[in-house]
Amino acid sequence: LYRHHNLDPDAMKLLYDKLPACEDAALLASSRLLSQIVVYANNIDSPALQSPPLSARIAEYIDTQYMNPISPGTACEVFHISRTTLSRTLSKEFSTTFLALLNRRRIQNVCKCLEDGLSPEEASNQSGFSSPSYMVRLFRAMMGCTPHTYQNVSH
Repeated sequence: LYRHHNLDPDAMKLLYDKLPACEDAALLASSRLLSQIVVYANNIDSPALQSPPLSARIAEYIDTQYMNPISPGTACEVFHISRTTLSRTLSKEFSTTFLALLNRRRIQNVCKCLEDGLSPEEASNQSGFSSPSYMVRLFRAMMGCTPHTYQNVSH
């Protein structure tokens, strides 16, 4: 929540530590309420309280979460938007789709991992791919060579 809304993580931790011990459901409800308060505050006309454009927030979400199992559906939940809004926003700003942005970011990380000496399977796992074989097919399509070839050339 604090990363999504550019809040101070140390201040958020202090507040969290002051919360009385309670069940997960209560914490989840509190988190949702706080999220709604932040959304309301972001809608105020003050430039200091406005958040970055939706497209930039989605791109940042992909950059920080690509190694996790995310999807267009999870992004819609995070940003409280419909799939149509997600699709139109990315199409308008980046001329691409959520999955294309996600796969591009994951392949960038695979390249970095391969350059650092990790095996293609390890690079696949660290980049959020659920299947190394899918990563290899995507890598070949995007980079024009296999991960092994890329790794040999980059050393």
